[in-house]
Amino acid sequence: MRIAYVAAAAALSACATAAPAGLSESDMQALSALNKAYTDGWLLEGVEAQQAAVMPLFTKDATIMPGRGTPPRTGEADIIAFWFPDGVPATSVSHFDHGAGDISGDGDTAAISGWYTLDFEFLGDAYAQEGNYMMVAERQTDGAWLIDRIIWNDRDVEEDDE
Repeated sequence: MRIAYVAAAAALSACATAAPAGLSESDMQALSALNKAYTDGWLLEGVEAQQAAVMPLFTKDATIMPGRGTPPRTGEADIIAFWFPDGVPATSVSHFDHGAGDISGDGDTAAISGWYTLDFEFLGDAYAQEGNYMMVAERQTDGAWLIDRIIWNDRDVEEDDE
């Protein structure tokens, strides 16, 4: 009976595939740079500059999942319509700290998660928010990492919270 267990274990072991190697140091640096580019893009002045900086960071069929129960948006056109609608002035972002608390992954998929704080003005009203986020990034055929999914939650920061 013991031989049967050893034979079964050997057969299962032969069928198993090697575990993915994880992320290299250069992957970790590229993913940190992707997160920083996302943040920096929102800090630019003007809707055209923000869109030109932010949208190339996403895959063409990416999905964003905004907080507060807002329905997800999928694909470049839908994301642009949500973030950069025609005829609406740019959101003026005065502060955006999007720190990467964790970066992990295997192979061609990685997750970046953390906490953010955001101060912005939209249509003359000032807002301050904070919350959690998670990005899922995919390695492209050219080796670059792009955001395929991003989800965030947020809460308004009241003056007495600060």
